[in-house]
Amino acid sequence: MGILTGQGTAFQIGKETTWGAAVAPTQAINFLNESLKLAVERKEEDTLVGSKTSRAMDIMKRSVAGDFGLIMKPGNVGLLFALSLGEEADPVEDPEKTGVFEHRFSPVSSGLLYSLPSFTAVIDRHTAVKKYTGLKVESLKIEAKAGDYLRASLSVKGKDEESGTKNSALSVPDTKAYRFAGGVCEFNSAAIGSVKSVSLDYVNTLDEGEQTISSGLNGTEPEPQDRKITVTVETDYDATAEGIRESDYKTDTTVDIRLRFESPTEIVTGTKHAFEILLPHVAITDCSPNVSGKEKLKLTITGTALETTSDEAVEIVLFDGQGTAYLG
Repeated sequence: MGILTGQGTAFQIGKETTWGAAVAPTQAINFLNESLKLAVERKEEDTLVGSKTSRAMDIMKRSVAGDFGLIMKPGNVGLLFALSLGEEADPVEDPEKTGVFEHRFSPVSSGLLYSLPSFTAVIDRHTAVKKYTGLKVESLKIEAKAGDYLRASLSVKGKDEESGTKNSALSVPDTKAYRFAGGVCEFNSAAIGSVKSVSLDYVNTLDEGEQTISSGLNGTEPEPQDRKITVTVETDYDATAEGIRESDYKTDTTVDIRLRFESPTEIVTGTKHAFEILLPHVAITDCSPNVSGKEKLKLTITGTALETTSDEAVEIVLFDGQGTAYLG
């Protein structure tokens, strides 16, 4: 008798037009793991008629939450950036390189006229195929470290679970993954060459959604609140790192951080797939060097991204060959 393993399972997504209204998947994700689950809240009937136990426990609410992780590749990150941040400028073609487009993503505005986009996920777990509707990104974490691919993990909240159908026509990207090697980390336009790892944590702080008389067993559509954006950089504790500590951590200033990562796969000859994370105003919140043993001295720099009247707290700029918007 055979056994079922994670090999050969599938994770597919599609952007919804209306929150919670399921759509067919349009993109297959080369995922590493997932933990999406339906939460069913039951309430015990607290009458006194049962002489030994309660006589009823009925469903009062249904919701979905969980996480999934992936290796970041050209062909899967664009839609995920758009779903995570929520706002996308019109793509711009490079005037000197036909077929190379710039996509710029930023945090969606708050208010009645704005909404974080939602998506449907279809997961084939061999025994059954399920679809999860009304998913919104609670948080996005991007990790880059020496000797590894770039990895992303997303936490989501959603509306409900239903039986699903996998789109057999979809396949995962065959491009090469983004990787740490050859990346760029700049503080105030100065490259920091001794960086060992970088991570970005972007949190939408979704509200829980309220259950109303018209929402049935589900809550209302959740929306982002105060965004929390944290960047962490591990580097050698050298003169450059000490300079950052003295000039940016110990003073009331912010630092402009730029990160760039590339895939070996080219969009057109001579131009690789790439993306940049722009954080123009980062307040350094921790920058403490310590000696933990005989190992090489390192410094972990942690900062919080801030917005200004003229600048977003964060922008992600993607360079690829797609001429249409991911949120279009």
